[in-house]
Amino acid sequence: RAAGFGFSLLTGAVTAGALIAGAVLVQAGTLDPARAAIALFVGLALAEPWPPLRRGLAELGRIRAAATRLFGETAAQTPAPATAPDPQAPLLSIDRPDISLHLQPGEAVALTGPSGAGKTRLITAIAGLAPGETDGIRLNGANPTAWTEADLRDMLTLVPQRSTLLQGTIRDNLALSVSGENPDDTTLWEVLDAVQLADTLRARDGLDTMLGEGGKGLSGGETRRLALARAILRRPKLLLLDEPTEGLDATTAKAVMTGLRDILPDAAILAVLHRGDSHAIFARRIVLSSPV
Repeated sequence: RAAGFGFSLLTGAVTAGALIAGAVLVQAGTLDPARAAIALFVGLALAEPWPPLRRGLAELGRIRAAATRLFGETAAQTPAPATAPDPQAPLLSIDRPDISLHLQPGEAVALTGPSGAGKTRLITAIAGLAPGETDGIRLNGANPTAWTEADLRDMLTLVPQRSTLLQGTIRDNLALSVSGENPDDTTLWEVLDAVQLADTLRARDGLDTMLGEGGKGLSGGETRRLALARAILRRPKLLLLDEPTEGLDATTAKAVMTGLRDILPDAAILAVLHRGDSHAIFARRIVLSSPV
C-alpha cells in the first residue's frame, strides 16, 4: 500500500514538474509549444508501466500473506527456543484469566462466544501467527514462539475463515499443502469424500476441474470444504478451525465434521463455532465471553 502511494505521488510529481518546466521554457522562448507538448506526452508514456507495477506489488503482498497463513514466516524469523517442547506434556494448554484449557490427542473442543471476544485472535496466536499474544499458551509445554517454524507447521494446521485458493486444478490446490512427493489420486479422493465434496467434483471434471483466479468456480461452502480437505492432507496433530461450517446447511455441516473426525481420529481439534452450532464430535464447549 505504501509502495502504491509512493508510485502515485511520483507520477503526479513528474507530471507537474514536466508541465511547469515546459511552461517556463516556452515563455522564455527556449522551447516552442509543439515540442513542449511532445515532451509532456513522452513523460506520460514513460509513466504508463507504473500502475501495473503498483498492482504487482499489491499482489505480491497478498501472496506473501497467503503463504504466511499456509506455512508461517521463515525459520530465520523464529526466536531461539526458551523452553524445548516436551512430548509428554499436554498437546495444547491455555491458562489465562478468561480461559483454561488442556487438549490431548483425539479430543475436540468447540470455542464459542460473542463477536469481539477474541476467538479468532486466540487460535491465530496458538498457530504462532501472532507472536506478541502467546502468553499462557503452551504446545507440548512450550510457548509457540519456542518452536522452530518447520516443527510448528508439521505439528498444527490452521484453517482460517477465508482461505486462499489458486488458479489451477483441484489437484493443484490440494497438492499445495503437501511438501515433497504429491499424494496419489486415491488419497485426494479420500479427503474430498471426508468433506462431502467428492460427488460435486465427480459431476464436473474430477481432480482436473479448473478453478479461476482466487478459486473462482466454487461456491463459498465448496471453497471452505476444499480448504478443509487441504488441511486433512497435512495430517496435523492439532487442527485449528475458524468457523469451519459457515455457509453450510445443517445436514452437510454435520457430515463434514463427522468425516473430519473419522479421517483424523487422533488429531486434537479446537474449532471456533457460532453459538448456535452443535456437533457431536465436540466433547466440550468453552464460551469465551471477553477479549483474551
